[in-house]
Amino acid sequence: MKQLFWDQLLYLWQIIKQRLLFWLILISLAIVLSNIPFSANPHYSVFTFFFAGVDFITIHLPINWFIYFIIPMLIMLNSFRQLWHARVIQLRGLQYSAITYAKINIELLGLISLVYVLITESIQTLCTLLLQLPMLRINYLSGVETLGLNCLVNWLGILWLLLLQAIINHFNAPLGIIIPITLLIVTVYTLWKNNPLNSLMLLRINQNNIISLVITTIITAFIYLLVERHTNFE
Repeated sequence: MKQLFWDQLLYLWQIIKQRLLFWLILISLAIVLSNIPFSANPHYSVFTFFFAGVDFITIHLPINWFIYFIIPMLIMLNSFRQLWHARVIQLRGLQYSAITYAKINIELLGLISLVYVLITESIQTLCTLLLQLPMLRINYLSGVETLGLNCLVNWLGILWLLLLQAIINHFNAPLGIIIPITLLIVTVYTLWKNNPLNSLMLLRINQNNIISLVITTIITAFIYLLVERHTNFE
């Protein structure tokens, strides 16, 4: 299984490397450039700039937040379908089970989500330290624990969106990106406080929607395992 992971990662890298590098460079530049006009403002925070979102009173589409969370989906697109078509003969020949193949895909999605979150939030933290801007605060939390919580929540949110995209891609590739994007937009304009995606906004995050996000991600991962078993290996 370990060898399969590295083999699949290598093939996936060949498929997404241009999109991955392009979008990572673009979002990194956006993070750096967004700090320059506010470098002398002691009340400006790049974390708030990207992750504040909106509260339940003043509702509008937070463009920076929206773009940040759709980029991983633009990186992946229908990459797993391309990966499957490139590897199907070899995978069948090596007699890997459907569950093994699906688990590897989930691990790959988790890795891509983690790389995206760590790179972008490391750049945000570095800019904050160099320009002596306010650090991230979540309710009454601050410091390293807050950064860790923010990374964890964003990683879970991106992983869930990518899993949903991967599931829908089995049936309709355009809908695979349209539906998750629509859910992000709907989240902004609805007032359901336990919506799992609310945890991706600093102005809406609470313990309940974090728990909802964890549960939703786990359930979606199981659904993905079932979909993979009954489509690729039927």
